[in-house]
Amino acid sequence: TEIVCKVGKLYLIPSLDHKTKKIIGYEVSVNSDLSTVLRAFEKAKYFLKNKKISFSEIIIHQDQGSVFKAYQYVQELIKRGITISYSRKGRPSDNPEMESFFGRMKTEKKRVFIEAETLEELKQLIDEAIRYYNSKRRHSSLGNKSPDKFIKLLNLNLQAVSA
Repeated sequence: TEIVCKVGKLYLIPSLDHKTKKIIGYEVSVNSDLSTVLRAFEKAKYFLKNKKISFSEIIIHQDQGSVFKAYQYVQELIKRGITISYSRKGRPSDNPEMESFFGRMKTEKKRVFIEAETLEELKQLIDEAIRYYNSKRRHSSLGNKSPDKFIKLLNLNLQAVSA
């Protein structure tokens, strides 16, 4: 998605976990290109490895933008056994969680983002917004918990079950 400020725009490419609503990896850049998408995927991959989540359990759903269909990116996903899912052309409603994230973030932070004096300042504001989203913003679908609190509770419950 595009985020605009006084001096220009940046592109945000996030990976959102549908179960926990957590942004597990993202990249912000002046370009929406293959290298940006690959850097975002590297961050998501690090999160998944750290949580010991098997790549074969992952479905990555995205729109049909050319950067998400690029050979190198698709090969990165396929060689790890990740399933790829694409929205139908012109159907953002096929990925409601991501569209909701974009809409809410842009609505809640619009004034802050638009006032950024530099692209670096805008990038820092986006970083802060995602940290807030993951650690503090409550979600009704998570029992009014933030994604990080929900994950913590989920891990506690899984440990209690396996104990």
